[in-house]
Amino acid sequence: MQNQPLAAKRVRFSRHIGSRLTLAAMLLMAAAQAQAVSSQLTLTTQMDLTPGNQAVLETALSNTGAAVDNLANLGLAPTLGGVGQSLDGVAAPVVSQVTGVTQQVGAATGLGGAVSGLTGNLGETVTALGDRVQEVNLPLGLGQGVGGLVSETGRAVGSAGGLLDAKTANGGQPVGQVLNHATQGVGELTGSLGSGGLLNLGGLAGGNAEGGLLAPVTGLVGGLLGGEGGGLLGGLGGGDGGLLAPVTGLVGGLLGGGGEGGLLGGLLGGDGGLLGGIGGGEAAPILVTALGNTGQALDNVLPLGLSPTLASVGETLDGVVSPVLGTVTGLTQQLGGATGLGATVDGVTTQLGGVVSSLGDQLGGTLPIAGVGGLVSGLGDTVSSVGALLNPNHPDAGNPLGAILGNATGAVASLTEGLGLGDLGLGGGEGGGGLLSPVTGLVGGLLGGLGGQAGNGEAGQQNGGLLAPVTGLVGGLLGGLTGGLGGAR
Repeated sequence: MQNQPLAAKRVRFSRHIGSRLTLAAMLLMAAAQAQAVSSQLTLTTQMDLTPGNQAVLETALSNTGAAVDNLANLGLAPTLGGVGQSLDGVAAPVVSQVTGVTQQVGAATGLGGAVSGLTGNLGETVTALGDRVQEVNLPLGLGQGVGGLVSETGRAVGSAGGLLDAKTANGGQPVGQVLNHATQGVGELTGSLGSGGLLNLGGLAGGNAEGGLLAPVTGLVGGLLGGEGGGLLGGLGGGDGGLLAPVTGLVGGLLGGGGEGGLLGGLLGGDGGLLGGIGGGEAAPILVTALGNTGQALDNVLPLGLSPTLASVGETLDGVVSPVLGTVTGLTQQLGGATGLGATVDGVTTQLGGVVSSLGDQLGGTLPIAGVGGLVSGLGDTVSSVGALLNPNHPDAGNPLGAILGNATGAVASLTEGLGLGDLGLGGGEGGGGLLSPVTGLVGGLLGGLGGQAGNGEAGQQNGGLLAPVTGLVGGLLGGLTGGLGGAR
């Protein structure tokens, strides 16, 4: 060995040096790539919190209100839209920055186009199914309504790909697009019931139909709730004299809008409270669950504590909404039971919903985005709940509209939960197994502690969050508002 030719020693030495240089070059390249990613992600901490960014909550909350207005015109669409607009002053800019990061990751890893293709194809399939259902001549316009719900859910599935693929988002806000389509689907359902469908059968809904079965109720409600202006709820969206004008005014003032008046003065009214005389007891949770789920869908992307905040708003509104809608759905169930249509329609919708829900369960373990399966399953549960509007023996007959809205919005929350975006650590939380888990460590270190928790008077549990002073105060005040209203009832 000691007498090896000098040339052989030189070859081994050259290979040794070459391998060391190659390793060093790879380490330098990896370090440079990590520094580039870190520089890009660091930019996201410099949030542009000025108003004007794309809406996330405004359209979804307005759609939720419109879905209720289709059954009883309470003017909730502009009311909830105004609340969403105020909250978007903080939420939309931050969510836009976060989705910008996820789209960058999708482009860098190649996952964006692949996942978007899968969700796009699945969404088109579900939308086509909805279009076919719309062609089925179900009694009382339910074919049109259920089909519209299915079609919009398919569009929501397709829009989910925009969270990783900027081309799919097409310049829009993907979280807002998903929420918009899901809540618009519920509006399609209730709209079909109220336009030539269930609620207009024989003038059932009263309203413009003279002598309708509910004409005395809708006449009284119209006088109380104000219709096109004035009245109890006339100014809910931010106008003068509205029941919740103090709330929306305060939220607007905190988040960049205007508004006058105290938070509790116009709501509790001194002795017993204004809502106590209307609700007359425990209100059915029609909006509280739907709005809470809507907030949770966003909290899964960026933990701002919006779920308890919006749930508090929903609980407040349920004090007025629940008694009116309870009267309407009670009469529709009586009609369904007397004519026999209730059990028939319930059988069709339950069977269809079961098929869709089973499809979602099967998809849950096969797609890269686990939340798509939850979204489709939630759609199936929503369709199954529709029969409760007519069948008094349905499991959800006690609160059919609450079940429909809750299942639809819960489906969207399942989607965003399955994405695993909570792993980003924006609210200091922890998670695992999400689609973006390979990069959550780096992003969590850069963006940790961005969002503050809010709601139910527990604001400030996370110190140092960028949004904690705002969301904490709003959540605490609205949480206290709900407690006060509950005591008034």
